[in-house]
Amino acid sequence: MTARRRAAVIAIAAAAGAATFAGDVLVVSSGGVLMPAPLLALLAGVVAALTVGRRKVTPLALLLLAGAITGSLGVLVGEDPWRGAVALERARGGLIAARFSSDARRLLGATTHDEVALWDVTTGAITTQFRGPGLETRALEISPDGDLVIAGTFDGLVLFDATEGERVAVFSQLHRTFAGFDSLGRIIAYGHNRTVVDPGGRCIVSAQPVPDSRYYMAMAFRDGVHAGLDFSRRRVVVVEGATERRLATRRLEDDVDLLSVSPGGQFVVLRERAEGWVRLLDIATGEVRPTALRRRTDQPLEVVPDGSRAVSVVDGVLLVEATGSGERLARAPLRRARGRLVTISSDGRMIIVETPGESLVVPLDRILAAGQPLHRRPMVWFQVGLAAALAAALASAPRRVAQATGTP
Repeated sequence: MTARRRAAVIAIAAAAGAATFAGDVLVVSSGGVLMPAPLLALLAGVVAALTVGRRKVTPLALLLLAGAITGSLGVLVGEDPWRGAVALERARGGLIAARFSSDARRLLGATTHDEVALWDVTTGAITTQFRGPGLETRALEISPDGDLVIAGTFDGLVLFDATEGERVAVFSQLHRTFAGFDSLGRIIAYGHNRTVVDPGGRCIVSAQPVPDSRYYMAMAFRDGVHAGLDFSRRRVVVVEGATERRLATRRLEDDVDLLSVSPGGQFVVLRERAEGWVRLLDIATGEVRPTALRRRTDQPLEVVPDGSRAVSVVDGVLLVEATGSGERLARAPLRRARGRLVTISSDGRMIIVETPGESLVVPLDRILAAGQPLHRRPMVWFQVGLAAALAAALASAPRRVAQATGTP
């Protein structure tokens, strides 16, 4: 085949891919990497052009051409689940913790470089940056009215103005404490004492020993609900931050990790350390609800407000699953090979996914609408075509050598 004909085959394959799959469709390669369909069609055209015979199109070349094009076109029933995602403006380092504001319009996040920033969720732009020595993620919250931010530092608990980014108060005695806001806008810090801070007066209102004289090794805050796991790893206490009213106390048979409080404050998400089974503590009844899901310690998991669905990132794939049956409702391979789920908004409609070099705000309904369109099975045809081409080249090599040397 002449160079002009090869170029024509490549152009036809690229045009076919672009025309057929213009829109929200991506292809998953055999390595799990997302590629635009036109690009993969172009690669298929290159392979086909290089394997078609010089003087005539052989049946084997046609098989390769069909396999290559089928492999490049056959993944594509559905939408690109990442189309509605908003990329956050990069701060120094990747996100290690994040919290949505109560109206889900802003995101407060801490990075691996000890920086804290506030983002506009709609545009992804940084609106405020907060800098301080040794910022920690034990305490990272935005007030219900959105005016103040608290962050844990090696200096203590620091109160920032959310608009200007300036420090307005430092509580050095609240060093390395868990802290969050209650529904009244007060700061509640948990260490050896339960300390109430009035952010308006910038002063400590009260400091009382933690109930039962227990020191929490892990805590989770959301929508005014505070959940703590004590050092036995088998006792979970849930209180209403504003009133100190105990909402639930549960002693478990197995050691657990405290993962999160669900949006709306209805469930506490737990993970058994031995087997990895995820459990939901119903705050209203105090009962522990089993799920069909298992996760490792490096696989954060969040649930929607009613506890019916769970969202997580497992081995580079974002999964939405039914907590009761374990059924996969949607799956979407990440744009990059690795990543993790950071948090979910209080209305359960948006999630934050962190991947190398990129932090994304993802509408959960977009993931559910896309369903499960991306899979690897059709790529088998492409691989079969390549294997057939290699076999044909090996089989014809002796004949071509004989023709070139003139030997029978």
